[in-house]
Formats: sequence, structure tokens, C-alpha cells
Amino acid sequence: MESAIWCAHLKDNRNRETYPDKTAEKAEHCLAHCIIAIGWADGEDGADWETFRRNAEDHYADFPNSLSGFRAAANALERMNPGDLVWVIVPDSHRRYLYQVTEPGQPKADQTLKDIDIGAYRQCRQIACCTVESQPEPLKTYPARRTLFEIQKPDCVQAVKKLYEDCCGKEPEKEG
Repeated sequence: MESAIWCAHLKDNRNRETYPDKTAEKAEHCLAHCIIAIGWADGEDGADWETFRRNAEDHYADFPNSLSGFRAAANALERMNPGDLVWVIVPDSHRRYLYQVTEPGQPKADQTLKDIDIGAYRQCRQIACCTVESQPEPLKTYPARRTLFEIQKPDCVQAVKKLYEDCCGKEPEKEG
């Protein structure tokens, strides 16, 4: 079975009138712990994925743009499987990362990290780190318009797979 290819943009996109920008701290935590994280943790605390998701849906119900963004990111995080590859974009950085999802099941929720805009995450392992100059050509200009989404553009999918093959000596495949 073939792995899905995702793009994660480790940004803090919260309202600046309410929250200071914690993009650097969020990215640093995600890189240090090899996780792909989404925010939207402003609602009531949720110790597990279902509670986190329900609380976020309720909290953002009156904010259609935020609710739409949350649903897109949460659906993507939920659909990830072990073996899937993730192209990780770190804002204001000259580095990009290739991660591979490692854990099955539902994403983990962690309300203790909501100060740095982390509400839920998936555990991964790092496959590669590229500078902007050394990353595969089609990915140099690939825009991350959402927090987390599946890459559909064929040349970008192939570039991520080739990077994995170059690093691991085999084609990516779903685990399990």
C-alpha cells in the first residue's frame, strides 16, 4: 500500500490582538520532539482526541473561518497513518524537514502546550533535513496555504518520495 504525502506548516496563526506570536516556540517544540502539531486549543481542555475535537468545534462554532481551518487540519491529522510522509515547513527558517508518521490510532491531545499553539499532534521520525537551497526543486516554491493538508501536486509528491528513497534506500510504504 502506498503512503500518503502531507505538508505541515508549523505556524502560530492565532489572533495577534489576543496572543503573541509563538511560531518559533511551536516549531522548536515540534522539531525537538519529532511531532506534527495543530493548534486550535482555545476551547475547554480535552485530555483525549475526541474531547479536544468536540471542544474545538464548540469553541469555534461562531467563527466560520477558524472552524473551517480547524476542520481541515483536524481531518488531515486524523487521516494520517504510520508510514505516511510529511513535508514540514518551518516559517522564518531556511530549513525544511521530511518526517514519517510512526504511531497508529488517533492523534494525541495535549492542552499543556496550548500556550505555544499546540492542541493535538502525531508522533513522527525525522527522515531528512534540507536547506532551502538543497531541497527538491518542485518543493522550493510549494506554498503551504493551510496548517496541514495532503499534497496532490504530482511533481511535489514524486519529489518527496525521491527524497525518502535517497535517504532510506527504498520506496515509502504504509506500515502495518
